[in-house]
Amino acid sequence: MTKGLEALAGMEYPGRFIIAGRSFDDKYLVVSYGLTGRSSSSKARRFVYEEKTHTVRTDVTNEVELKKGSPALLLYPAIAAHNGAVVVSNGAQTKLLYSALRNISTDYRARMAAEEAMRTPVFEYDSKDGRWIDITTFEPDAPNNTPRISLVAFSSGACFHIVKEKGGDKQEIFHSYELKNGEGKLISTYSGINSNPLPSFSGEPKTVEINGRNPKETNDAIFDSLNPEFRVAVATIYVNGEDIQTSLRSIHD
Repeated sequence: MTKGLEALAGMEYPGRFIIAGRSFDDKYLVVSYGLTGRSSSSKARRFVYEEKTHTVRTDVTNEVELKKGSPALLLYPAIAAHNGAVVVSNGAQTKLLYSALRNISTDYRARMAAEEAMRTPVFEYDSKDGRWIDITTFEPDAPNNTPRISLVAFSSGACFHIVKEKGGDKQEIFHSYELKNGEGKLISTYSGINSNPLPSFSGEPKTVEINGRNPKETNDAIFDSLNPEFRVAVATIYVNGEDIQTSLRSIHD
């Protein structure tokens, strides 16, 4: 484990997580997204980078195993970059964030984009389970009721959005930050305790260090900090205007 990632390494099972910050030389906006999993379906995934659209998406490594879970919740665009900014989420809501980003291009407007994206319920059809899923609220996977976690990040300012279950209702939480060189902020779907049901992430985003000299160093450090029993994949993107660099790593490499 690289020094500075203790907050992440201390989580036995974070679920899915997002880190946002700036490179130590203050040249790049840095965003990482990671998958950990307990089930065979969660582990039957990796990341793929689509260079034409600057999008990182989850991909299938084993169709049979993945279908034991819910493909509607497991397959989605996770990270997308546009015009020097980045959106990321743990589900199909990335599409909503990207649409909002395209309409709000001014720096320091990260929270506005997040609010716009998640304001109105949007439903997608889950053909496996024959249901419509609202992708602006927590996932329908009781008893965990997994939170949807999202990020909108510009070159200096970022906003995390967490929507979780509270008393059967939707609770929205926003955390806005000015990004600092060499420092990242971390949120995850779960608190890090491996139990049943899984307790949701709570409190302020955790602080981690971004010491990698490039996306691969940063991505490898994050991947290596995860509990080997549950880690699945990590993707990291470095963005400075049109200069976009990525690094992907999974247990299937």
